[in-house]
Amino acid sequence: MFPWILWRIWTNRNALLFDGKRFSALETIFKIRDDVLEWFEAQVVDQSESNGIGLVGNEGVGLEGTSGVVKWNPPSMGWLKCNVGISWSKRNRLAGGAWVVRDSDGKTLLHSRRAFVNVRDEHEAKFLTIMWSLESMKTHRFNKVVVAFQDTSFVGFVNRPKAWPSFSFYSQEIRRLLVPEVEWKVVVENQDANRGASLIAQSVTGKNKTKQNTKMAISETSKSSHELPVTTAESSGKKATAKKLTLIPLVFLIYFEVAGGPFGEEPAVQAAGPLLAILGFLIFPFIWSIPEALITAELSTAFPGNGGFVIWAHRAFGSFVGSMMGSLKFLSGVINVASFPVLCVTYLDKLFPVLESGWPRNVCIFASTVVLSILNYTGLAIVGYAAVVLGLVSLSPFLVMSAMAIPKIKPHRWGSLGTKKKDWNLYFNTLFWNLNFWDNVSTLAGEVDEPQKTFPLALLIAVIFTCVAYLIPLFAVTGAVSVDQSRWENGFHAEAAEMIAGKWLKIWIEIGAVLSSIGLFEAQLSSSAYQLEGMAELGFLPKFFGVRSKWFNTPWVGILISALMSLGLSYMNFTDIISSANFLYTLGMFLEFASFIWLRRKLPQLKRPYRVPLKIPGLVVMCLIPSAFLVLILVFATKIVYLICGVMTIGAIGWYFLINYFRKTKIFEFNEVIDDLDNNVNGEHPKVDDHNS
Repeated sequence: MFPWILWRIWTNRNALLFDGKRFSALETIFKIRDDVLEWFEAQVVDQSESNGIGLVGNEGVGLEGTSGVVKWNPPSMGWLKCNVGISWSKRNRLAGGAWVVRDSDGKTLLHSRRAFVNVRDEHEAKFLTIMWSLESMKTHRFNKVVVAFQDTSFVGFVNRPKAWPSFSFYSQEIRRLLVPEVEWKVVVENQDANRGASLIAQSVTGKNKTKQNTKMAISETSKSSHELPVTTAESSGKKATAKKLTLIPLVFLIYFEVAGGPFGEEPAVQAAGPLLAILGFLIFPFIWSIPEALITAELSTAFPGNGGFVIWAHRAFGSFVGSMMGSLKFLSGVINVASFPVLCVTYLDKLFPVLESGWPRNVCIFASTVVLSILNYTGLAIVGYAAVVLGLVSLSPFLVMSAMAIPKIKPHRWGSLGTKKKDWNLYFNTLFWNLNFWDNVSTLAGEVDEPQKTFPLALLIAVIFTCVAYLIPLFAVTGAVSVDQSRWENGFHAEAAEMIAGKWLKIWIEIGAVLSSIGLFEAQLSSSAYQLEGMAELGFLPKFFGVRSKWFNTPWVGILISALMSLGLSYMNFTDIISSANFLYTLGMFLEFASFIWLRRKLPQLKRPYRVPLKIPGLVVMCLIPSAFLVLILVFATKIVYLICGVMTIGAIGWYFLINYFRKTKIFEFNEVIDDLDNNVNGEHPKVDDHNS
């Protein structure tokens, strides 16, 4: 009895330290007695049949309560088999997990059970149980283990993660434990053969009320006295998992992916006057932002993986289009990242004129890029909460300025068309640059807590928040300040603040602009880095592009590559930067619209937790309107933008063929690319859909 006494003392100690639970001496004795009885009553010997080990009770009663033998398939000689069972109580939000380890002779070496509380759904219960089981195998140093589980979908996404993008987070976490140092296999077990572990799991949630069934569930062949006792970890807390993005940090990350504040809206007034600028920021969200956000909400919840729009294009049109989508969006993203240190220094040089040009400006751009990239390396959860703080602090001076501008507003100024010739290229690019990139957050879907529920709500809040953040200062400043139209360039809001309230508010807005640029940089760099990781997982890039940090679990290779490329591009002219980003993004959006409509037609039965409430003709109209605007972006582009983007597009095509060459010659190691996932639509994927519904 000595091992069970030690075990119960240890579990009581853990319960006291971590859960604040105390057990009396009498309770402890009863628990020790139950553990001992359960163990020895489980040691029932029965004959094995030719193809398996019989799991029967001491009266020959089968697991279904009828006479007969349920066959358990033994592992190969020298291997162990770990049968995993789960039970979930929806009413109590309680999950029970159990595993039973046997050798190739069917001899039980160890079994354990555990409770998990506050479990949202059955999928999470299965995930927590599998993770706990694998970590237990690692703790006990079992190196050759066949892990048997009766859920085909979970076994499927562990062994073929690229075919199951909806389970990308689960598969990443589980495969993290399947390291090369251990030989573990994950296989499907039939329900009857796995019933032993299942009944033990049910004893945790109370679904299995019959104690005799639990005893029969782990019956086996003869044992020796040195075998280990039952280890029952009755945890009152859920297993810790990787830190995930929740609603509020996600809203602010989307906000910084798209806007980051009214900084950068001033050139719209310079290009076309106050009236058209106001109308642009009023109408453009309905033409562009809302359709793009709706598409992102539907596809991100249907395919919640870090590949984002790359997965969508790949599923719709195959690997070439998926690769092109990834290349175009990545290039537009890193060009966009390059604009934020420039914007940051542009505001700083109003406080420190030495930064206007020359080596001090270049050093400042370099230093800010390096420091902010290091912050990104520390983790997405940190970046998300930093975005909340940066967003609130950077917007606060605009709220003050808008309130103080009210007495000075003259509404007739809002109707001015300006005195200059219209610069349509600058006007459309300013609107587009300030109100696009809604889909970039899709590359973070694998890092979001409950993406099927969180994404649609976060996008709705972010759209409203972004539009209001642009319009309130624009109405306030255009109505309260009358200046020459040419002065409405980047940074004019700070000058307007000085005219309205004084130098103190100008300094406050300039500080807010710097903080906003930091938030924009962090959000966009995260999107680009996680996109590279997602493309590596899909096999579009070598595996090393997806390597994560051991300390922060962030894709450090993706962060490094994105930061270096953006650093090189940050010394371009600011207008050329945003025009080039817009041009490449436009090409990618044509592919995205086509993928969205084609997936609706191609996979009509795919469960979409959020679904745009339109049929295909309505979706075509919804996509045609912003597509017309995309054509305007292309028409008004300058020659230098055509040159830059033409070279990059040709490079993206060449990159696809170069990657194929690397794959064929095995110069680099790649994950397997599943070129036609649609073969699984009538087989495996309905199970993914059930997960999403």
